[in-house]
Amino acid sequence: MRSCDLLLAWLDGAMVDDGTAAEIGIFSEWVRLGEKLAVIGCCTDLRQIRRRGLAAHAGLNLFVAGAIQSAGVLVWSIDDAIASVKKFGELARFKTACAVVNSIRQSCVSHPAYLPPPILLPM
Repeated sequence: MRSCDLLLAWLDGAMVDDGTAAEIGIFSEWVRLGEKLAVIGCCTDLRQIRRRGLAAHAGLNLFVAGAIQSAGVLVWSIDDAIASVKKFGELARFKTACAVVNSIRQSCVSHPAYLPPPILLPM
């Protein structure tokens, strides 16, 4: 878990697996601390999908559903899971690019030879 940035948790079955539930809890805390990107919970089990409209947690364990929703997204198909992984991947690249730009900007500002950019006024 330490070596990945995103957790895709498989939630099918009569109940969420104990180990998966623990991993979701740990990973959601890492997301909260800004160390990881997101938790994506994927449920394709018809027993859960039937209850989807009845409650926000769709019959899943409240802790598990809350941890996923606070740190990412709960999806109901493989296609939605793939789309979510791509979305969070793009977000990661955007955050990385912003961090690099900010780092360069800070380096320039702290450099003694830095001159602020000229202000151009319309004619």
